[in-house]
Amino acid sequence: MRYHLIATSRNLEGQMESIGRTDGNLLPLNVDITNEDEVKAAIETGIKAFGKIDVILNNAGYYLVGSIEKISDEEFSGTVDVNIFGIGNVIRQAMPYVRKQQASAGTKEYQQE
Repeated sequence: MRYHLIATSRNLEGQMESIGRTDGNLLPLNVDITNEDEVKAAIETGIKAFGKIDVILNNAGYYLVGSIEKISDEEFSGTVDVNIFGIGNVIRQAMPYVRKQQASAGTKEYQQE
């Protein structure tokens, strides 16, 4: 079985330095997960390249070191944007494709009310 991976990062250059050489199984993309348009474009690019999505590992996140009273509103908002809204962006943009794939594979598609 051949595996494909769409690896996204907010720092594509750093990601590529860590990974090194790539082949046709890896699609590295620069994505800001707080930007819904970038997330949608990355998912569409991955589907065009590999045909479908089998697994989503949605593990973006970061934290700030220090006491909460010394963290600025901007810093706190940044963590919430990535750790909560970013994850939501990935789920919202990917699930329509995943549901469509499940329906075409013979499983009952989830129906939103």
